[in-house]
Amino acid sequence: MRPANWLSAQPAIHVARKVAGAYATLKANIRAGNLGKHGSKRRARVESKPIRFRADAAQPFDDRCLSWQFADRTVSIWAVGGRLNRVRFGCSEQQYATLVVHRQGESDLVCRDGKWDACDLG
Repeated sequence: MRPANWLSAQPAIHVARKVAGAYATLKANIRAGNLGKHGSKRRARVESKPIRFRADAAQPFDDRCLSWQFADRTVSIWAVGGRLNRVRFGCSEQQYATLVVHRQGESDLVCRDGKWDACDLG
């Protein structure tokens, strides 16, 4: 039995993908010369430190980790401490209609002005 604060498979895959993507972006920026030439102070500083992620950085959720209940206007979200059920969401009637018809794939949970919002990425 695993401790409650361990990641299950799908969120662990999202974490690995997010870290790999961050390092791929860093490598691309180095190759493109965006961080200075080899030996420059800026490039040396960036290369010497690991990438860090903010606590309120956007978090990806797919249909295995995020479940929408449109009729109730709630969402169920997988979290480290367990599933958060019946979390209310709000949007305009036009946004709601678009969400019901087109929502599929992955959504990002993003922090804006201290509030967490889900952004559908399709």
